[in-house]
Amino acid sequence: MIHFLEEIPENIKVFIDANIFVYFFSKESVFNSSCTKFFKKIEKKELWGITNAIIIQEAIHRIMIEEALITFPEIGLKKITHFLKNNPEIIKQLRINRYLVYVIENLGINVIPVTFETIKKAQNIKKQYGLLNNDALLVQTMFENQIVNLATNDKDFERITEIHIYKPTPS
Repeated sequence: MIHFLEEIPENIKVFIDANIFVYFFSKESVFNSSCTKFFKKIEKKELWGITNAIIIQEAIHRIMIEEALITFPEIGLKKITHFLKNNPEIIKQLRINRYLVYVIENLGINVIPVTFETIKKAQNIKKQYGLLNNDALLVQTMFENQIVNLATNDKDFERITEIHIYKPTPS
């Protein structure tokens, strides 16, 4: 069943997908306000925010790409990764993405490490639900840690009946 972030009951564990972090750090996003309120609840210890290390890395990467696109809009989304790979001096100049890990840490989110065993088990999740790699790893991490609540805006998770999905609302 799908609910909204604002409807999450207090004192429950919620696994956080990368897109929720991206909306939170993207002030222009229509979901920024909803995600900001969600993270304030975690910061005030009204909710238990949990994610894994891969999700954090994915969110930081996406923000780095967004930051590069704002700085160099003429490059375009299709070519920005290639542009950055060929211009490492530009990566050194991108600052916002480097500080996100500290902001996330200060929010009080529990970041679960990912083991090779978890990666191996996630292969069955891919087969069972038809999920991409990082999404399957997210679900496996949730299952291993008995977490049934997921904050996400990714429709692919709707195929998994064992979890409760909480989505951000547009402002």
